[in-house]
Amino acid sequence: RPEVTEWKELKIVEAEDCEVDKIPLQENIDHATDAFIHLWDFTVLHLEPGASYRFKFSCINDVGESDTSDVSNLVTTMPTSPDKCTAPFLTSEEDAKPYSITFHWHTPHDGGAEIQFYTLIWATNMRFQGFKVIENIKETSYTLDSMQPNMKFYLRVAATNEVGQ
Repeated sequence: RPEVTEWKELKIVEAEDCEVDKIPLQENIDHATDAFIHLWDFTVLHLEPGASYRFKFSCINDVGESDTSDVSNLVTTMPTSPDKCTAPFLTSEEDAKPYSITFHWHTPHDGGAEIQFYTLIWATNMRFQGFKVIENIKETSYTLDSMQPNMKFYLRVAATNEVGQ
């Protein structure tokens, strides 16, 4: 993610990326002089969870485009739980030894809040009957020890942040 102080020209927000609603005006308006004044509420869609944004606005009509507004205050979206982890994998033949095996996985998108730990669920059957759970893994790898040679393993990994898993 870019630093909060870094300005990125993301794109022009168009209809498919924005929800627009007209807001009722205050009651104390001179309708003779302010007949064409409207307030609008814009909801920008498809933003990244837990990311910070600043916005600038301009309006376009048949006559042309207005000057760009000043930059908005910092707006931060709410974080969500992390994305699904990749399936565990071996990085080399050395990860598989007769009595231990080391599995790795890629760090998923954190959902806008730092990943606190990973949970590994493993079993020797694909229905995960009699599964075992290993929690509070801080790295993107884990070594299962005291295994029997030529055992089959079925694994799942989940990331957890302050929002959930």
